[in-house]
Amino acid sequence: MADFIDELEALLKKGGGASLRDLEGKVRERFGEEARVSKSLINCYLLRKTVPTYPAIYQLAVALDLDAKKLLDKLHEYRKRCRVEEEAEAYRSFLKSAGL
Repeated sequence: MADFIDELEALLKKGGGASLRDLEGKVRERFGEEARVSKSLINCYLLRKTVPTYPAIYQLAVALDLDAKKLLDKLHEYRKRCRVEEEAEAYRSFLKSAGL
């Protein structure tokens, strides 16, 4: 998750210390009621507590004038890695519980 979160953090710092509320406002300004990004959700991304959805990362990319395709690709790769790691852990856990 670090790739796109690091990029988001850098942009917030570079933008003169733009706040999460400012970023939320930009997303809402652009997408209105369709916006799927809140200040608390952005904070969860930055703290690496949750992973953005594809629509959310797209809205953030558009609001920040980022390359949306690049960011979506990074998110996709991250999600694929997570699924592989989760499946490997589930398999190891099963083997252990089965005594194999």
